[in-house]
Amino acid sequence: MKDGYRGSRKSSDRWVLASLLAMLTLFAHGALHAFTLNVVDSAGNPVAGGYRYLVESDTTNLTVPGVPVNNSISLDIHSSYAPPVATGASAGGPTDIAVPGTGRYFVTVLPDIPAPPDP
Repeated sequence: MKDGYRGSRKSSDRWVLASLLAMLTLFAHGALHAFTLNVVDSAGNPVAGGYRYLVESDTTNLTVPGVPVNNSISLDIHSSYAPPVATGASAGGPTDIAVPGTGRYFVTVLPDIPAPPDP
């Protein structure tokens, strides 16, 4: 039973790492009109199986450390709604995703595996 949990945890860690890599890739390029999403495991290999992705607009307040602003996160209630910009799925390998050229985005990546059967 513990081995099954460890395997599930390891798989979960891989997807978290892949999601973070996808977000870093997106934000490192600045204002984009399209980007390529590469989902890899912790060793840098493309993930087996498919994945689903969701790109959402980042509506949080933009703050720069050390620069005072009127709508800082400590003075203004943040917006919790992040409108979807793009959704999709891939059987594996890189996926090209088109987004509006302005704005910031969150990318969520989940494994595209069937749900376990009900007991």
